[in-house]
Amino acid sequence: MAEPEAVDVSDVIERQKLGAFQLGLAALLLLSMFVDGFEAQAPGYAAPEIIDAFRVPRAEMGIVFGAGNLGLMIGAAIFGIIGDRLGRKRALVWGCIVLAGFSLATVYAQNIGELRLLRIGSGVGVGAVLPAVIALGTEFSPKRIQASVVWLLLIGYQAGASSGAAVSTFVFPHFGWPSMFAIGAFLPAACAILLSAFLPESARFLMLNSMTRARALTLLRRMDRNLPQGAVQLISAEEKKSGFRTQYLFTGPRKAFTLLLWCAFVANLMELQFLVTWLPTILQNPAVSRGAAALASVLVQAGGLAGGLLLSRFLDKGGIRPIGVAFAAGALVVLAIGMVGNVIPLLMAATFGAGCTILGGQTNLNAVSGRFYPTFIRNNAIGWANGVGRIGSILGPVIGGILIGAGLPASRLFLIAALPPLCAAAACFGLARAENRLGVGAPQLAAQGA
Repeated sequence: MAEPEAVDVSDVIERQKLGAFQLGLAALLLLSMFVDGFEAQAPGYAAPEIIDAFRVPRAEMGIVFGAGNLGLMIGAAIFGIIGDRLGRKRALVWGCIVLAGFSLATVYAQNIGELRLLRIGSGVGVGAVLPAVIALGTEFSPKRIQASVVWLLLIGYQAGASSGAAVSTFVFPHFGWPSMFAIGAFLPAACAILLSAFLPESARFLMLNSMTRARALTLLRRMDRNLPQGAVQLISAEEKKSGFRTQYLFTGPRKAFTLLLWCAFVANLMELQFLVTWLPTILQNPAVSRGAAALASVLVQAGGLAGGLLLSRFLDKGGIRPIGVAFAAGALVVLAIGMVGNVIPLLMAATFGAGCTILGGQTNLNAVSGRFYPTFIRNNAIGWANGVGRIGSILGPVIGGILIGAGLPASRLFLIAALPPLCAAAACFGLARAENRLGVGAPQLAAQGA
């Protein structure tokens, strides 16, 4: 009887070609991110209508936004654990169901207190989706394009977040603010159905359990039609540990790596949320029109797309250091925003540069959180990095509001605002040094991290 032919799972993934399977997978993951982005930003577009309907001060909506970030922290941590124990697909589907349920309940909110509580629940769903999508995108992609794939998937999130502006303009005059959340309930519910029916589980994850390896083989044959059809022995060098998996984020050299990554997330998300929240308000003055201030915010997003793509190519070639360089440059660009005064062309160039470095760098931090950990803790690692990073998302707008309230001039304000990206840069350079001490490149660190 002939011996089963050995097939290395990583080799199959590395040599796969673009086809119907890959395009279908990308479409499902992009849809998931679109839904996540739409629901995450829905309260921002609905805020003016909610304030009028409930007759509350504007400051009350700040607590609603904070409640969503709190829920996201909880969801990212809990579903990160679920994703590593029960699978990325289950975590993603359940996250969509949670999101749909709380969004639907929000339609019937009667006061601002109920809305705050419901936004915590919705935030849990939002926090569940992103780690699972990044984990799946990373595990299905060849190492040479993993960061680029994550960049592409995050475009889906930005598209969903931006679409809320057009949707709110159309539906609010006819159906009021609850319609935004009705749409926000329908989209993840429909997405959950599609994911349940068509989304495959990660082959790398299936290989961690001897009971699911037959499913892994079926999946690999869908990815590569040239695999042998006879008896096959799947080979995988994936590390596997039992017990409470979060502890393995802090085992051996991973401890320093994890803590530095969290520092980078907190610092950069603090800066990013400060810019997104306050930039139009700070820039608007008699010499800078409301339209120009709004355009500056748009240029931050556009710069994020360009910078994210460029940095992803550097990361795919195996280095974290360019992300640190980008954050250091981001500190200088943020400082420049406060120094160029009312010279509109320079102001637009500076805000575009801030997007390239700060937002583009954040896109690639998400890729780092998936790329540099082994499969058995990958979802966990992504979830915790994003969950802890939300501390920065909460602090950025709050500290910015305090500084603006103190009446600081723009030059002083942006001088202070340049500090978080410097901290993020220092953390990334620390990550690069940790990589060098281990004596391995980016693609190998995940396999040798313990």
